[in-house]
Parts: sequence; structure tokens; C-alpha cells
Amino acid sequence: EKKNVEAMLVLWTVKEAMFKLVDREGVDFARHFHISPFELGEEGCLQAHETFTEEGRNFQFSYGVYPDFVLSIGSSLG
Repeated sequence: EKKNVEAMLVLWTVKEAMFKLVDREGVDFARHFHISPFELGEEGCLQAHETFTEEGRNFQFSYGVYPDFVLSIGSSLG
């Protein structure tokens, strides 16, 4: 159960970061943000993409799972 919660927190923080990077009104987290499968660890990297804009940008994220929080840092790949 703890791993499921941690995985959901990683997904949430990544989608929140994507929301800030896309910076457009009308984005739907479930419909427009897609995260590639990844193996959960205390730290890791993952890929994501958005389908809201015409460009359909790709992103790379690094994340860390800590006792009191989850941190995700990402950037657009184009």
C-alpha cells in the first residue's frame, strides 16, 4: 500500500509540474497529460508528454520520494 501511495504522489507532482510548464487554460490532467510507465524507487527519472497543445511537447522528469514529501523536477524536451 505504501508503494501505491508513493507512486500516486509521484504521478501527481509530475502532472502538477506539467500544468505549470504548459501554462494554458483548459488543460485536463487525465486527458492531456500522459506519463510513460516507470519503475518506482526512492529516486528516479521518467518521461511524459502532453496532448493539449499543437506541439504536443515531451518532458523529462527526475523525482525523489522523501519521508515527508515528493519532489519532481522537469523540463520540456521540445
